[in-house]
Amino acid sequence: MAWHCCVLPSSLYCWRWEPLIARTLISAIHRYSLTVKAVPWLVLIPGLIMKSPKIMAWMSYVCLVYFIIWILAAFGENQSTLGSLGVLITFIQFSAATYYTRLKKSTH
Repeated sequence: MAWHCCVLPSSLYCWRWEPLIARTLISAIHRYSLTVKAVPWLVLIPGLIMKSPKIMAWMSYVCLVYFIIWILAAFGENQSTLGSLGVLITFIQFSAATYYTRLKKSTH
């Protein structure tokens, strides 16, 4: 038995509200998902401007997470072309961050 059958009287509960609530929650999640996905990049921006080797190393780790996300988008059910482009861009960014970090470590 569902919780609403115990809590709400049957006259007050209308099963037609469930899809509306679900759609509202899903749209809110999609609306804020871009913000949540962008936070790791935004945190790194000050260090990237200062050209900090430690931040570049952290960006390599962040790139790996995004690389996994783009791989799933590229080879998932929809096989997105945008996902393939994201894989390429993330790979280039990871390679550049790794190379920069190694270059700075060798000069110090």
